Amino acid sequence: MRYCYWINEFQSKEEHSENGVNAKGFVPSVVTENVAGFSYASYPTKDDPIRLPYFWSNGFDDEGLQEAKKICEEKNKSLGLTELDVQKIVCSSMFAEEHHKKS
Repeated sequence: MRYCYWINEFQSKEEHSENGVNAKGFVPSVVTENVAGFSYASYPTKDDPIRLPYFWSNGFDDEGLQEAKKICEEKNKSLGLTELDVQKIVCSSMFAEEHHKKS
């Protein structure tokens, strides 16, 4: 099963704060092929409550978004993924969500 990194463009400092994370910029997400949804790659979890978040930008403005997307592309390339591979993984996740809603 493949996965890729993805940047949710609609992130905000306030959204992360509601989840108990003091985000200073865009947090990378992981999308897994044929699995509905995404998860922030560096959020603390029940299994790892002291995990510290990391950020791929400084701030949530357009410059920060472009910075985060550039790092995301580099990380996906390091996984051997093309842009088309990433699109297929993200779409498969979206369709998995849609299938889940219909069940």
